[in-house]
Amino acid sequence: MRYVIAICIVFLLLGCASTESKLENSEIPDIGQYPPPKKGITKKRLAVIDFKDKTGGQRGEAGADQMTTLLFKTRRFRVIERTRLKDLLAEQNLAGIVEPDELIKKGKIKGVDLLCFGSITNFEIQHNDKSLSGGILSTLANVVANYYSPVPIPNLDFDYLKVQLDFHIGVDVRIVDTTTGEVLFADSSDVKRTETASSLGLVIAGISTRPDGRVEIDNENQGKLLRMALDRAVKKMLPDIDYSLEANMHK
Repeated sequence: MRYVIAICIVFLLLGCASTESKLENSEIPDIGQYPPPKKGITKKRLAVIDFKDKTGGQRGEAGADQMTTLLFKTRRFRVIERTRLKDLLAEQNLAGIVEPDELIKKGKIKGVDLLCFGSITNFEIQHNDKSLSGGILSTLANVVANYYSPVPIPNLDFDYLKVQLDFHIGVDVRIVDTTTGEVLFADSSDVKRTETASSLGLVIAGISTRPDGRVEIDNENQGKLLRMALDRAVKKMLPDIDYSLEANMHK
């Protein structure tokens, strides 16, 4: 019974440990939400190739997957599944070509009207807290929990939910006509913000930092931040995309 009471008290203190509310479904609001396209538009077939990660990371494939989903959600393109794109490139002996310029030089890729290229230009996350742990609530929770528990309870730390992060995520995106090689739409997104971990839905338990203050987070949380930057780039391109689609309707 005393152990049950201890657990209840711990959860009560945990609820009080942060005034920040975690986002439902661990998603940042408004990502992938775009105004509907005009009726009567002609949707071109679009495919996304692997992004270049210029930061030295391995996020190129994840960036392309996320961009594919976001462009599909705009409802302005007939988006080709990335596995199907690989098949098309293999069928046309283009499977080994990964550079955007090389793909365009080959002329039109059958079955694809538009290609989306992208690069990740920055991906840096740093903490700006002097301390990443401890605090009066953590101390109080440990004292109370161990008083009521029949067995020792490891040290508890609730402050990780309030870790402040400075992050800088940069991406460049281009959509190119596969017939002419013309860049039809291009934009960049450079997201710089300071947030608490919980306000972004990032649960950073056991946070680790390097001497330069950079924070290491898991792939899921990295993807969430990258998706935010890509979404901003899409939203910046939408006015030009809609202008082009509307112009084609009147030809």
